[in-house]
Amino acid sequence: MASSKSTEIIIRDTRSVRSRVLSILLRVTLNHFFAFIMICFLGWLLIAMSYNIPQFNERHEENFWRLFLRDIGIALFPIGLVALMYEIFLRNNFIGNMTQTIKSLMPSRYTNMRESGLIDIYPDLRIDKLKLDIENVHKTEIKIIDIWMENFNRIESAIVESIINRNCEVKIMLWDPKSLNALENRARALGNGATVRTMVDNIIGNLRYIDNIFEKLESHPNLNKFEVKFYNSFIGVHYICIGDECLVGTYLRERVSSMGTIMKVAGKQHFFFQELEKHFISQWNDKANNSTISLSRDKIKEYLDWYDEFIIAYRKK
Repeated sequence: MASSKSTEIIIRDTRSVRSRVLSILLRVTLNHFFAFIMICFLGWLLIAMSYNIPQFNERHEENFWRLFLRDIGIALFPIGLVALMYEIFLRNNFIGNMTQTIKSLMPSRYTNMRESGLIDIYPDLRIDKLKLDIENVHKTEIKIIDIWMENFNRIESAIVESIINRNCEVKIMLWDPKSLNALENRARALGNGATVRTMVDNIIGNLRYIDNIFEKLESHPNLNKFEVKFYNSFIGVHYICIGDECLVGTYLRERVSSMGTIMKVAGKQHFFFQELEKHFISQWNDKANNSTISLSRDKIKEYLDWYDEFIIAYRKK
């Protein structure tokens, strides 16, 4: 535990130092760049001014001020030019070498995390930030897989607007509420009063919001950009992906996934992102094992009717 905390401190401090060093170097480079341009310009200006001064004074002696300005200009112009070339070619190379040196000094654990695609971690799912992220993307694929999603109502309008106005594609997978055995196991793990009934209630609650989205898209040409499925094969991870950024949660005991630790993974070239993408695609396309059920408004109505029967049967227990 102490080693882990030390590593976290080193990572944070190293990243902070690298950021400050590069910021300072960039600021200095820009300041120097403009300063050396001004020196070149001043040198050229002094040379030009010297030629507007008469070559000889009234006593037919070579004019001191003309020579003085010309010589100062001749000195300044090459100094500024050489310094400018240094800034353009050598300092950029120095910054690159400095960046590589700082990276090489960083702990291998941080390097591994960076190469995996893990870029941040949160204590829980920030639904308002998620809503804002959905509202700010265009022509992007949005994918969600969960047992049920807490506060689904707060992103319902953002999903509709993203499909209608920004041509986004949305794919959602929720747990099939008819697969009661898995829900019973999960309810036991959650504790705190969780039951099969409360879990089915939550899933059906999500389903009603999904039905609202289908209704709002019913006559719109982008209706085919909204797809929803139930799955029943494996409860893996809580997963929300917007383009090439994913939020990943785990199903821990005594904690709903969205209220627990959430990892942010980004970059389709990174292996963690690829594993998550593969998991979603495999689950989404799993037709051979009959583990997915595509939902339409008619199918949703069937599930709502089933829910009414479930409630009656549950109350009789």
